[in-house]
Amino acid sequence: MTMKKIISIAMLLMIFTTLFAQDITTPKNNYKSRIIKTSFFAPLFQHLEFGYEQGLNNKMVLDGSVGIIGPTISTINKPASGMYLKAGTKFFFNPDFVMDGQRRYNDFQGTYFEPQLMFSGFNYKFDDYVYNPNTGTSTQYAYTGKSNSWALMLNMGKQWVLANIVSLNIYGGIGYGGSTTTDTDPNHAGFSEFELHPYKYSHTFFSNDFPLALTDGITIGILLK
Repeated sequence: MTMKKIISIAMLLMIFTTLFAQDITTPKNNYKSRIIKTSFFAPLFQHLEFGYEQGLNNKMVLDGSVGIIGPTISTINKPASGMYLKAGTKFFFNPDFVMDGQRRYNDFQGTYFEPQLMFSGFNYKFDDYVYNPNTGTSTQYAYTGKSNSWALMLNMGKQWVLANIVSLNIYGGIGYGGSTTTDTDPNHAGFSEFELHPYKYSHTFFSNDFPLALTDGITIGILLK
């Protein structure tokens, strides 16, 4: 076999391999540009969250979620009812690549930065106990409260796509926020946000004097065309 034939065969193999890799990694007839997702651990913390992602291009994804405050499988929080909204845009960094170094495996996969705006509003109930030193007993009183808050977050996250069907997302963020929380307990006069109800279900807020907000979570989704 001449050197010319060897080079020709090698070139054909390279072309075939490249085309085959492209068919595997970017199947045009199976391209999916949307995700419907949920926050996996939300029911442990007295809420449900449902979200939607829409791909704009291979490095930008619109992201929105709505939370229903109230449903729970635990009793660690004060009974509450309300909702929250979250909206942002994911900007993906240098994405995960396949072996040819040119094709991205999936538009929803990789490390990303996401500015995100949140609004949360809910009513809650709680009990307080007043000790009477004369009788040596405590009396239980039922009170109600209300919280409205917002936050502008800067999130960092990592998202994986499994078999072009399932998405797994882990994220955390820090930002600024504001809140008004009031309740009917006269013993709480002058209490700060952190002492009343710092957990806003969409995020945690410390106080209006130190307006720091934190968030994190894990979401699981299904990819759609």
